[in-house]
Amino acid sequence: MLYGSIAPKDFKTGLTIAIDGQPNKIIEFQHVKQARGAASTKTKFKNMITGATLQKTVQAAESFDPAQIDRSDAQFTYAEGGNYYFMDMETYEEKMAEGNVVDEYSDWIMEGMTLKLVQYEGKVIDVNLPSTLDFEVVQTDPNVKGNSAQGVTKPAVLECGATIMAYMSRSK
Repeated sequence: MLYGSIAPKDFKTGLTIAIDGQPNKIIEFQHVKQARGAASTKTKFKNMITGATLQKTVQAAESFDPAQIDRSDAQFTYAEGGNYYFMDMETYEEKMAEGNVVDEYSDWIMEGMTLKLVQYEGKVIDVNLPSTLDFEVVQTDPNVKGNSAQGVTKPAVLECGATIMAYMSRSK
């Protein structure tokens, strides 16, 4: 949890701040300095409660309070009925995340995986995957002879179900 106020110069992608009392995650931002003008920051936020996005130009003199959110390590246990269930690694309580919170990461989550849950007032509002993931390639198409130009890729299916593009030299 962060303490104190956050100025636009301290913005980072993924940082969660409070706007109108609700947690908003910074999706993207760009610092802008115009001649003879004060610096500003064009920022795109995602409201973590409603899912709505907001684009706002923030002046350098403005400051924001950090969102009152809790982060905890959790292990993914199962998905059912469009919801995802996790076990809190500290309290061993079961936590439920609605599908719309996890859907963008669903291809990358496997049973037993440890990740971070972001909670606001006891409700899971976001999931943070580890910065690196290690999966086995379970299926790739065979290489085609003569198709070996520089940087050629082909689809590869990972054990988690996600499909990525892998170099031609890769064979299962």
